[in-house]
Amino acid sequence: RLITQAQQLDLTAKLSQFKDVRGTIIASPSTPESEWFARVLGAPLKEAGWDITILPGTATATILQPTGIVIKYPIDRHVAEHGFPNPGPAASLSDALNELAIFATALPGLLITPNTVEITISAK
Repeated sequence: RLITQAQQLDLTAKLSQFKDVRGTIIASPSTPESEWFARVLGAPLKEAGWDITILPGTATATILQPTGIVIKYPIDRHVAEHGFPNPGPAASLSDALNELAIFATALPGLLITPNTVEITISAK
């Protein structure tokens, strides 16, 4: 996986429309490639104004399926009961990465503060 400087700038431009996004990036499982990519991905997100913390990687996978980049976003139980939650910035990040031929999926599932994402750099 590779994001060039020009692609990083484009990613920053696409994602800077989302304000007050907070979250984490973790390499799981931790490999030299996944750790490196976590930092490469963190740079344009921070430049876009996202408050992103890169966590220490894990020795073993924490996500079995899907592989690639998994972007979890928050759901509200009341909203989820009446339809699909809004993926917002997670979907935009996933779409932008897929445009760069980097497989990414946005999934609901975090019961946390709105505008929060949890990004896992999984196996390719």
